[in-house]
Amino acid sequence: MDLRLRLPTDTLQELLDMNAPCEREAIVVFVELSFKDENQEFQKNLVDTIDKKKEDFLLQNKEVSIKYFPQANEVLQDFLQLLAPMEDSILQSDKALTAGEKAIAEVAVRLPQQHALRPGLLSCPCAISRAPGKSSVWGAEQCTPHSSVDKGLKSLQGERHWVTMATGPRMMAPICLVENEDNRLKVNSDAINILERTSEHVVIVAIVGLYRTGKSYLMNRLAGQNHGFPLGSTVRSETKGIWMWCVPHPLKPNHTLVLLDTEGLGDIEKGDPENDLWVFALAVLLSSTFVYNSMGTINHQALEQLHYVTELSERIRAKSSPQTDELKDSAEFVSFFPDFIWTVTLELELDGHPITEDEYLENALKLIKGKNPKIENSNMTRECIRRFFPKRKCFVFDRPTSDSELLLHIDQVSEDQLDSKFQVQSENFCNYIFNNAKTKNLREGIIITGNRLATLVVTYVDAINSGAVPCLENAVTTLAQRENSAAVQKAANHYREQMAQRLRLPTDTLQELLDVHAACEKEAIAVFMELSFKDENQQFQKELVIIIEKMKEDFLLQNEEASIKYCKSKLEHLSEPMMKSISGGNFSVPGGYDLYLEAKKEVECAYNQVPNKGIKAKDILQEFLQSLAPMEDSILQSDIALTAGEKVIAAERAKKEAAEKEQELLRQKQKEQEQRLEAQERSHQEHVHQLKEKLEREKEDFLREQDRVLEHKMRVQREMLIEGFESKSEELKKEIKQLKEEKERKQTDFSTVAHILDEIGNVVIAVAPLNLKMAGLGLKFIGSRLKETQNSQ
Repeated sequence: MDLRLRLPTDTLQELLDMNAPCEREAIVVFVELSFKDENQEFQKNLVDTIDKKKEDFLLQNKEVSIKYFPQANEVLQDFLQLLAPMEDSILQSDKALTAGEKAIAEVAVRLPQQHALRPGLLSCPCAISRAPGKSSVWGAEQCTPHSSVDKGLKSLQGERHWVTMATGPRMMAPICLVENEDNRLKVNSDAINILERTSEHVVIVAIVGLYRTGKSYLMNRLAGQNHGFPLGSTVRSETKGIWMWCVPHPLKPNHTLVLLDTEGLGDIEKGDPENDLWVFALAVLLSSTFVYNSMGTINHQALEQLHYVTELSERIRAKSSPQTDELKDSAEFVSFFPDFIWTVTLELELDGHPITEDEYLENALKLIKGKNPKIENSNMTRECIRRFFPKRKCFVFDRPTSDSELLLHIDQVSEDQLDSKFQVQSENFCNYIFNNAKTKNLREGIIITGNRLATLVVTYVDAINSGAVPCLENAVTTLAQRENSAAVQKAANHYREQMAQRLRLPTDTLQELLDVHAACEKEAIAVFMELSFKDENQQFQKELVIIIEKMKEDFLLQNEEASIKYCKSKLEHLSEPMMKSISGGNFSVPGGYDLYLEAKKEVECAYNQVPNKGIKAKDILQEFLQSLAPMEDSILQSDIALTAGEKVIAAERAKKEAAEKEQELLRQKQKEQEQRLEAQERSHQEHVHQLKEKLEREKEDFLREQDRVLEHKMRVQREMLIEGFESKSEELKKEIKQLKEEKERKQTDFSTVAHILDEIGNVVIAVAPLNLKMAGLGLKFIGSRLKETQNSQ
């Protein structure tokens, strides 16, 4: 029901139609898994539970409808009331109706106006469509008859920030993610809650730039809207802090496009420019594509305005224990920094010749020789952009319109009022973002989801507010602790759920249960490996080993208890006639011992034919037979039809049969011990196998990342040499050498993982039950008992 329902439903019948197949599937699951449901007690409980759940969904449907569409009734009522005079006029002028029919029609018209319509359960001409592929987030259709209806719909949309759907939160409007109040950054818990409710991978596009340069307009276009992020038309920044809008990615299934709009840099109302630096740094840290927006030529002035990039080495740390030289630490920025896009409004040409947008950007980023402070400052910005951002792109825009009045209200301007060139440029920009903006990931292949992004935001802002510098390594450690703990829980839950679904207790053999365990454990380990990362010393994998081992022992115990209960019940039923005969003295007659043996054999044969008795079948039969021994001996001794010698022989035969049964039972126990030891070894091998595969994947990710960074640095080093900046070329050559040494060192580390695998093996052994830890002694003891029983025969 959770997966299939989209609340609120348009009609009550829609919800009930959804309930019917879900209820039918639930009953099938119950029938498949249940057995011996006396008087249908548990099935009755299921019926009551499903009824309660259905009523809960009906209540949720009503509450969501009222919450998200509180004015829907009023809007429709206004519209109907607007039509009332015309409707009455048409009615009175209809000559086909009698006076009585007209009176009845008037009553019929008034009735719906006197009672509130049920929100969410009626279809309305202005219903909000959920059809995929709409240009807006919800795909709201324009309502036809009256402007008040359209106005009412817009009011409804404005009242909701987001609504939960099966794929995660889909926001109706932007919400502040990081507030900037009194020169202090503060995380908005409502925005964090939205992020935490989605596990989809995220593509994060952040935009920064001076105030009043059109940043918010571009972000609204990416969201498929004309409005959403506030547009500034004055000399102050409209956006404060960082605002967020999560929308479904138009091209990547199961991905959320997260748009981050930042407050305008250089706002004259801000007393402390420090926050501009932190907002800029956060935008870089959080995004997978970083857009810098400006107006006019990319010249010295424009580059000086982008001086924030030169201070990133003071605002961001790659490692928690950085080297004394900040440049060494910043050399690692290229491995996790986003793609860089510069959007600029100007006429594009170089020395009177047209050039491409990317050529324009790369030409503007070439270093200029000279000792002038302005040249040095702009060169520093150029160098930082080239060093930190390996993938760069430029988009040049014409003015949206030459009409200054329209520019002041650009969010209300229709497409056909915009300059045709600007429309094409905007579409190219959006298409590039949709097709090329990467899923956000950290170093070594750590892919970011909505809930992981929430953790990063809180971690970075907390670091800033504490006076520290946001550190990637610390953020990854915090993220890993949370995500790995969740991975253990999800893997354990998967194991428990799959075991419960696949097992039919009691199993006929121990091996049957152990085989199901092995398959479920393999899947659970795969779940953990998929979700976990940076599990230092395999701390969380060891935790999973312990949890699964304990759950396996619980299932083994449940299996034994189910078998014992069932076998005792069957034996009690089958032996009831014999026990009544013993109590009634039916065997205390001459020849009674033979009658007793025949009755006992019938009970054993009937018991052995009962299917699905489980692994304790022989134990329970042995206990039963041992409980009969005193009565059996009494019947034997009191049978006057037997001579003393015959009684001795019969007693010896009974003793021999008991010894044989005990020997058979011991052989079964020995076999089960061996099976459990083999299962333990299989568990160890599976953990080791999947860990080795994961380490190999991590090694490949690391080497691929290192090769990418090396390639970028070598390219920049060559460019610096060609442009005549030999000293900077030499600096980069040293960085390249250090990077190659680190790559070789890491390769060696990946190759020597034997100690890690040994650790996992030790944990598997350490958490084994006591009888498995002493398996050698146990098997030796069973062997000695077998010899004793053989000798006694």
